[in-house]
Amino acid sequence: MATSNGICVMPIFNKEAIYAIQPKIIATKINNISFPVKQQYDLNKDQKNVVFDLAGIDLTGHFKKFQYKINSGAWYPISGNLLNLVLVGGKNEIQIRALDENFHISKNTIKVKINIAIPFYEYITFWLAVVLIIVTALFGLFYYLKVSKLKRQREEQNALNNQRLKITADLHDDLGASLSSLQIN
Repeated sequence: MATSNGICVMPIFNKEAIYAIQPKIIATKINNISFPVKQQYDLNKDQKNVVFDLAGIDLTGHFKKFQYKINSGAWYPISGNLLNLVLVGGKNEIQIRALDENFHISKNTIKVKINIAIPFYEYITFWLAVVLIIVTALFGLFYYLKVSKLKRQREEQNALNNQRLKITADLHDDLGASLSSLQIN
């Protein structure tokens, strides 16, 4: 093999030692407050800003950069050694991997699970309950208006029947009195 320092002989079966870059999280901050480095975090609904300080352990000196992805999304490059994320509520799985200068992907991947509490008004069951209450209220209002209309119609019918009975009674009394006076005459 010819090199800049001269000629050197290499064995045919010489294998290059390949070292996998070990990505490591060395510090974690959530809402600018330091937290211990863990595999899983359970956070409140307002703890959405997460910062990871990363380091890559590489014995060959070929370490280049990191990549990350959230849940099953695409891989995104990380510039520098800080990963600053603003996460959504619910379950988030963050994966971090390293790349060398030749863009070979490290087999070692960091997985961090972050569960952020979801406010009650963001649950679908809350909105289903609200819709159910509104629909029930509308049906109740419709039923009340229908019953009120039927009651008013019934009262009008009863008033009309009472007036007919009164007229009939008055006619009967007047007719009876007229017949009595004719008989006397």
